[in-house]
Amino acid sequence: MLSTHLLALVLVPSLAAPVAFPTTASLDTSLDGVLESTDRVSSAGAFVDDHAIDVLEGQLLTVVLRSSRFAGRIRARSPEGQVFEAAATHPRESAELEVWAPVSGSWVVEVTSARAGQKGEYVLDMGASGSALPAEGWPTGFVELGWLGEPEDDVLDSGEYVDVFVLSGRAGDLVEVDLRAEFDPYLALVAPSGELITNQDAPGSERGSKISARLPASGQYTIAVTSEEARVTGAYTVRIEVDRPSASGADGLTVS
Repeated sequence: MLSTHLLALVLVPSLAAPVAFPTTASLDTSLDGVLESTDRVSSAGAFVDDHAIDVLEGQLLTVVLRSSRFAGRIRARSPEGQVFEAAATHPRESAELEVWAPVSGSWVVEVTSARAGQKGEYVLDMGASGSALPAEGWPTGFVELGWLGEPEDDVLDSGEYVDVFVLSGRAGDLVEVDLRAEFDPYLALVAPSGELITNQDAPGSERGSKISARLPASGQYTIAVTSEEARVTGAYTVRIEVDRPSASGADGLTVS
C-alpha cells in the first residue's frame, strides 16, 4: 500500500479565487561574489560563501548561480535546518534552485563549488515571489515539505520512488498542484477510476511540475509525486489549491 501523508484541508464557503502560482520568480537580489582562499571551507574541501534572504512561508524561493570559473553548487537552508541543493555540472552552466518555502524566516544560501579548492568570481541571483501564507493559514490549500526516497516510500516497477496524497474531491472542483524539487519531478493526478487525468512540467522549470484540472466526478483522487529517473532521492515542496464552486456547499475537504 502506498504511503500517505495525513493532513487536513478545510474548505470555507464563498471562496475567493485560488492564490495564483508564479511561473517565474522575481529575482530581486543580485550579488557579485568571489570564492577565495580566505572563505570558510566545507568538510569536502570546497570554499563557501554564505548569503541571507528573508522568505515568508508559502513563497517560491528561487536561486540562480552563474560562474565561468567553476562548476557551482548552491544550498538553501531554512531557519529550521531543512536543506535544498542544486549544482551545475561544468563552468558556465548555471545552478538553479526553486522551492516553496515551508517556513518563514531568514534563509541561508551557501555558494560553493562542485569540486574542492576551486576559486573565482560568480553572480548570485535570489528572489522570493508569490503570496505568503497568512497567519490563519490557507483557506483553500496547504504547502507540504517532503523527501522522496525515504525507507518507507514505495517504489514503482520502473524504479522510481513515489509519495502519494489522497484528495477527497467533488465534481466541478478546480484542483491546482504545484511541485518544486531538487530533482526532475513527475507529478500525476489519478481519478477514482484509475485514469490519469494530467501531468505536465511547470512552465520554464526543469525542477518543477504543475497540474490544473477540473474534476470530472466526485470521489477519492490520488496525487502522485515521483521523479523522471529511477532511484532519485531529494527534497520537494508541494502546494495544493482547491477551488470549489459555492453551489457545491462548504463541507470539509480532506487531503491525506
